[in-house]
Amino acid sequence: FPPKIEHLARDTLKNPIRITVGSVGKAADKVVQHGVVVKDDEAKWTWMSDHLATIVSKGQVLVFAKSKVVVDELATNIKEFLEIETVAIHGDLEQGDRNVVMFKFKKGQAQ
Repeated sequence: FPPKIEHLARDTLKNPIRITVGSVGKAADKVVQHGVVVKDDEAKWTWMSDHLATIVSKGQVLVFAKSKVVVDELATNIKEFLEIETVAIHGDLEQGDRNVVMFKFKKGQAQ
């Protein structure tokens, strides 16, 4: 966990317990991770729009963004311009909406 989360847990909880599934800092064996370095935000979108359909054809994809606004913008752009069904999740969603997002992703109803 990030240091701020660790600190919050220690300050807030009595005897917090960390539960780890798999190895810390290591992806699950079935998860394939790829990194791509691009010049700027415009290049990110260009790269994604050129490659996302191919990547999605091989399985589901998680895309992380730096802010809630960018998450919503990406989800909208991917749906509208790339015609790929997406769901977005971030801290401004109500818990019920988060549950729906997770259900859709787990059931393969969103890429």
